[in-house]
Amino acid sequence: MQKKGFTLIELLIVVVIVGILALAAIPLIASNTEEARSSEARAALGAMKDRARVVYQRTPTATINKASLGLGTTELNGSYFNDSNYTVPTTTVNAWVASCSGVYSSTPAALNVTADLIAGSASFNR
Repeated sequence: MQKKGFTLIELLIVVVIVGILALAAIPLIASNTEEARSSEARAALGAMKDRARVVYQRTPTATINKASLGLGTTELNGSYFNDSNYTVPTTTVNAWVASCSGVYSSTPAALNVTADLIAGSASFNR
């Protein structure tokens, strides 16, 4: 009677190959996660910038902070960030800034959008 199955060596070779493939995939997964974090922050900061421009157009003398943008405490909650990650420091309409902390693993870790609310132009720091 002949026994059928895999030998221990064959199983160990398969385990080593699967381990090598897993090690090769880790950097790809890490970069995709950082890209997803960046996309979520960019979308939220872009929406905040659009709201800030609307608030400025309606009331040019208004202080443009998170409260004046009509953002509730849960509106900025996403998969990676929540309301506490987003800040809007006091700035001018020519250089309105909003920031999301902890987006990147390298410095600067925060993603900032700077907008000219009069002209409508905006740029991100990364």
